[in-house]
Amino acid sequence: MKRCGFIILFTFFAWALAIAQDCTILSPGTVLMGQNDYIEYRTGNMPIVLSIPHGGSLTPSEIPDRLCPDCVTVNDAFTIELGTALSDSIHAITGCRPHVIINHLDRIKLDANRNLADAALGHPIAEQAWNDFHGFIEDAKTCVEEQFGTGLYIDLHGHGHTIERIEYGYLIYEDELAFDESVLNSTTYVNYSSLRNLVAFNVMGLQHTDLLKGDFALGSLLHAQGYPGVPSSAAPYPLPGEPYFSGGYNTAVHSSYNGGTIDGVQIECNQALRFDPEARDIFAGALAENIVQFVEYHYGHSSSTCAVSISEHEDSNVAMIHPNPGYTQFQIAPAMLKNLERLSIFDSQGRLQQQIPPETEYIHIERPGVYMVVLRLKDGREYSERIISLH
Repeated sequence: MKRCGFIILFTFFAWALAIAQDCTILSPGTVLMGQNDYIEYRTGNMPIVLSIPHGGSLTPSEIPDRLCPDCVTVNDAFTIELGTALSDSIHAITGCRPHVIINHLDRIKLDANRNLADAALGHPIAEQAWNDFHGFIEDAKTCVEEQFGTGLYIDLHGHGHTIERIEYGYLIYEDELAFDESVLNSTTYVNYSSLRNLVAFNVMGLQHTDLLKGDFALGSLLHAQGYPGVPSSAAPYPLPGEPYFSGGYNTAVHSSYNGGTIDGVQIECNQALRFDPEARDIFAGALAENIVQFVEYHYGHSSSTCAVSISEHEDSNVAMIHPNPGYTQFQIAPAMLKNLERLSIFDSQGRLQQQIPPETEYIHIERPGVYMVVLRLKDGREYSERIISLH
């Protein structure tokens, strides 16, 4: 099967944002709206970015309908509701919030999972909404990269296939998922993958096939809780003739396939998991638990470590060092750095290891282990943070 043109060639575009975001100022859960309130961005403070491109219902008359012969205009029903429940469940589990970007326009007005030309058909208002949607995703990714170094992007969809299971798209086609491990683990197919960065830098040292369909793959984790999906250890690839979405424009553009340290997956949820409110909420809880596990297992990010905004700084201890766990380099949150008087690092036995000058932006720890970082601010307040340095 030939790889689609949009995965090989990308149109370069400049992001024109209606509202600029400062990661260190906005509290998690702050709502930013694009022009005309068609695109919504709920800011987060953890290394997860969630986009919902096809769940909107707005049909403003100022945007003409997309009536081209090849245009798909069917919405992914209840994906906004599912994405909201998923975000709330992640917050309930971790105390942190993912970044969430929502397209509220009906797909007949804008397809936010297509290139600009096909998505908006040249209409300026639709083009602005498309720019807002993708620009907010880029904003969220920038925050994740600055605060954690690595992270996971999820493009949430719904499918109407007769096989009631979840489909996980990593830009690897259905026939390719059946290839021998030696082929899928080759540089060629790793470079095709939306998990490209994770293959090179996952904590457990797993190979590409392990991350796609091994015991610790996202599909396998969900299957263990009663939610069948493909690829997974139980269904490593679709059988010939079985429908499967391998990932679209958003997954290609916003994942590490296109460079950077944010990996991606398109999650296609079957109707039984979306249409019934009770089943949807139960599934959202299971999906949240397993996304958090996936990020912990493979990126080493603690589920309870949030990036904290200036407006949240109180007298209690807060997470100010990122990423955590990490490797040899850790970043001090900019909001704390500008008020820092002294930073001290102690080993697990309470022995002083380093004292860092206040103008230093990064901490370097060469040996693996558990350390306590104590930050003293100019106003006399102190914050302590336990960090883990991986080998």
